[in-house]
Amino acid sequence: MDQIINYLNKLMDLPVIDKTGLSGRYSFKLRFAPESVHPLSEAPPMDGATPQPIVTGNPSIFLAIQEQLGLNLRMAKEGVEVLVIDSARRPTEN
Repeated sequence: MDQIINYLNKLMDLPVIDKTGLSGRYSFKLRFAPESVHPLSEAPPMDGATPQPIVTGNPSIFLAIQEQLGLNLRMAKEGVEVLVIDSARRPTEN
């Protein structure tokens, strides 16, 4: 699950958090419409409604994960770690 979460984090504009509790290795192929990876435009509503397929024939990333892997990818508010850099300066010569 760590690998798919890392892949989804790189692919999408928002962080993806694993709440499955699954461990181990899995082999699968995930077919989805590449244009569906922008979560704010294609995400199902927060009430859990089923996402709709994209017109290209391939399902959205949300629907593909649900149908092909049996998992749900839902948008939710969740606390995440953030690194904040207040300022940056070139080092001074000694």
